[in-house]
Amino acid sequence: KRVLLLASAISVWQAPLCASLPDVPAPSPAAPSPISQADTLNDQGRYADAEPLYRQALQQSRQASGENKPETAQAYDALASNLSLQGKYAEADGYFRKSLGIVRTLLGDNNVTTAASYNNLAANLYAQQRFAEAEPLYRRALDIEVKLLGASHPDVATASNNLAANLTELGRNKEADELPLTAPAIDGATRGTAR
Repeated sequence: KRVLLLASAISVWQAPLCASLPDVPAPSPAAPSPISQADTLNDQGRYADAEPLYRQALQQSRQASGENKPETAQAYDALASNLSLQGKYAEADGYFRKSLGIVRTLLGDNNVTTAASYNNLAANLYAQQRFAEAEPLYRRALDIEVKLLGASHPDVATASNNLAANLTELGRNKEADELPLTAPAIDGATRGTAR
């Protein structure tokens, strides 16, 4: 299952591409960054091919910008999302947590990017059937988004749906059904299917 990605802007990294990847054009001075190349591969479902590029982007970001910078948080999140898509949930967990920690430090707890980071970590825990651990993170994401975006925003509907799906997995169907599905037509969302 896909998870939401950070909403922050991506810095452009200039670096050579991994030569071992098939069908990736040779780098040029105007070549896309490793992260944009990795995003393209991810979009094609080539998650294993994208992973080394995400790792390269993270390493470059840490070296160029430092640990506690927005582009480094985004690089941690992108690598974690890629690992999660490959079913490498345990490895992804640490990267999602690192990204969340940086985002909270830089932006605080009341920011939509922070909410997305909470959701990403929760979705990874959900995929591992660690529903009790995911619940407070989904709740925090929903609380932030309701406060900042308003109850009718599409992201609030997604956050509400994610929490409802998690509560359903915990056997708390009544509580899940009581959560408002604030925008049911958005993205064809259906109650009880986490994203």
